[in-house]
This record gives sequence, C-alpha cells and structure tokens, in this order.
Amino acid sequence: MTKITKRWRYLGIFIAALLTSAALHWGWHLFGENKSASEHVAQNGPVVSVCLPPFCDGPQAVTPPERTPPTTVVPVTPSEAARRHVVMPTNFEALQYPRAEVQQGSTGFTNTNSTHQVCAFDLLHRYGTPYAIMQAWQQEALVEGSMRPALKMYVRAQTALEDLNAGVCHAVWLPSELAEGIVPSATLQAFGAIPTAEHARVLAQALSSAAPNAEKWRNNDDYEQMGLVFTGPAYLIFNKPLNADSLPNLLVGRRLATVNKAQAYFARAMGALPVPVDAEYGPGKFNNGSVDGMFATVNMIAPLELNRGLSPEGAIFSVPMYQSSYQLIAHKGAFTTEQKEWSRQYFIDEVAPKMEKIIAQEQKWLESLPLVMPRANDIASREELLQGIRLELKEEGVYNADILTLIRKVRCKFDSSRRECVSPVE
Repeated sequence: MTKITKRWRYLGIFIAALLTSAALHWGWHLFGENKSASEHVAQNGPVVSVCLPPFCDGPQAVTPPERTPPTTVVPVTPSEAARRHVVMPTNFEALQYPRAEVQQGSTGFTNTNSTHQVCAFDLLHRYGTPYAIMQAWQQEALVEGSMRPALKMYVRAQTALEDLNAGVCHAVWLPSELAEGIVPSATLQAFGAIPTAEHARVLAQALSSAAPNAEKWRNNDDYEQMGLVFTGPAYLIFNKPLNADSLPNLLVGRRLATVNKAQAYFARAMGALPVPVDAEYGPGKFNNGSVDGMFATVNMIAPLELNRGLSPEGAIFSVPMYQSSYQLIAHKGAFTTEQKEWSRQYFIDEVAPKMEKIIAQEQKWLESLPLVMPRANDIASREELLQGIRLELKEEGVYNADILTLIRKVRCKFDSSRRECVSPVE
C-alpha cells in the first residue's frame, strides 16, 4: 500500500512539473515572443513580403536594420496621433492586399523562391501610398506577370539606390526627383513643364507605349523604366511669412531644401540658398526652421506633419512647380520584354485611375491650407522663367532633351496656339 501511495505521489509531482513547464512556455509565447509590429521593426528591421500564396514554399526574409547616417536631424515619421487624425487620404486603400504570413527559421530568414528582388522607397514606411502601390503590383505580378518579386522596404532613398547599383535589387521604386541621371524619364520632374494632370496622363501613356520609339524615353545603357505613376503637383511651401506674390521675388534670400541638382540650380536661379538634404531629412529641417522652404506634394503635408512648420506664419505658393511621379526602374535585361510590358500597362490601367481620384481629393483639401496666390498677369513671365531654367539644365546634362521635346509636343497637343509650337526651343 505504501509503495502504491508513493507511486501516485511521484506521478502527481511529474504531472505538476509538466503543467508548470507548459504554462511557462505559453506565457513566453504570449508575452515575450509576440511583440507588437512596431517593437519588431525597432529591434529587427522591417519585415519583407517575399512571396504570396501559392508560392510560399519556404521561410521568408526580413531586411536588416537600415544604416542611419550620423546627423542631428531626426527623420520625420508619422506618429500614431498623426495617423489617426489625418483628414485626407494618405494610403492607397483601394490597392491594399493581405500580406503573406512571415515564418522564421532556426537560422534566421531566408528567401528560397522569389524571382526578383525589388527595393521600394517610402518615407512613411508601410503607412504610405508608394509602398501600398508596390504591394498591389507584387500581388498582381504573381498572377499576371509570370514572376515572383520580393519587396524590400527602404526609408532611405540613398541606400535603395546604392543597393540597386550594387545589384542587390533587380529594380527600385522611387520618386522621379531621386532618379535624376538614372533614366531619361526622370526629366518628368522638370520645372513648369507639365501644366496639368491631363498633360501628365497623356505623357504616362506615351512613356508606357510598346512602340519601339518609346524606348529612348525610358531606357539608357544600364537601366530601363518599367512603371510610372504621377502622384500629384509639387508646391513650394514655406515656414515663414511670404512678402511677395511672384515667383522671381518669392525665394530671394531664402534657404531652400533641395534633394537633387535640378532643385539646387532652381534655388540659385531664384536668388535662394540651396541646402542639400536627403529626402528623409528635409521635412525635419523644415519643421525645426533649419530651412525656410521645400518642395512638397499635398499628400506629404499631414503624414509628415509639415503643418508644424507651416504654423503659424507659413504658406504655400499655389502654383505647382512640377508634377511629381514615382517610377519603377530596373537593371537592363533583368526582366523579360513581356514582364516589362505587363508592368507598364498595369500602372496605366490599374494604378493611375485610383491615383487620379486621390489627387483630386487632395486638391480639394489644399484649398483649406494657407495659400499665396500669384498675380493674375504673372503667368507668361513665370512660364518664360521656368523654361529658361529647363533649357539651362538641359545644357548642363541634367534634363534629357528627348523628354523635354516630348513634353513640349504634349503641351502643343492641348494648345497649338502657344508660341513654342511655332518656334520650338525644347
């Protein structure tokens, strides 16, 4: 009897130990392992969607934490409060798709089945429209594009470009302003060249054409453009009072944040001091007053909290300086002809119509912001001034002559009475 009692006692101790171990194990999973998405990104870097069903045969990858340059200016990232209270569309909800689950292997994260690595730049990380567009493109590519692209997220454009040049990426997704000198179509951000969204639509269709003569507008010896979408007019915004209502006097003596050679040349031509900045640090410099002005699209203002810089005395010059756009730029030969044609058509058929609706909403929201209206009789002199800057930048090799000619032909298609249609200089 004593032996039986001891056996039951030992069995009870054993079962209690098992239950305690199980409780500790699940407690660790619940409170230790399952960190929030923000904690995971902060500690391990952003998660990369490598594949979507039915192609997820193996574990997937995450990007390593991105290198942050030594600087005293902290990049502006959207706070939770800003994301909750944005009163304008800041993401591409119509193109959002569920992400595939991320699985971690015993030796980290590996990519076993993607056909292409695509680097995507978005200042707002996973909250922005640009990255949402690429998620939609990735999803459709799995079905229609005969490829399995992996997306790698970047919040530093320079790092994305370095990885493109190093061959880490087969393609990169970034604004035309930051693609200067990489492909001819980067010249689409030429100052004053594209007057309206209707002009931009025609240009996007021309640049996406399968016609052989369109190649010279998209490609060079090393890279080719395989996707384009216009994202809205870019304006000059200021954090200090404006004492002028004409472009030639607007920037005299101001410090202007510039992200490329064209913007720096523009600043000097206007009598301003160009302050070179990386795209991710410009908003911080604007908000803390290190610069007096910068170029911004409407969809940047709320999520990057540029209203902090605009308040209380800042204003926006209501004339667009250029039409901003994003481009998907690939290594030449990295994708098949069929894949590139599908990709370009996808942006025209699926992305552009949705973006046009978002831009129209943003333009209505712009009317509620502090604006400086130009003089009514200033249009001709402003156009002549901006055309002179374009011609100088063409001579400097910053702007592509073929693209400038294409844009001029589109302007004349809309208004053949323009003087440049009879005596062209672009």
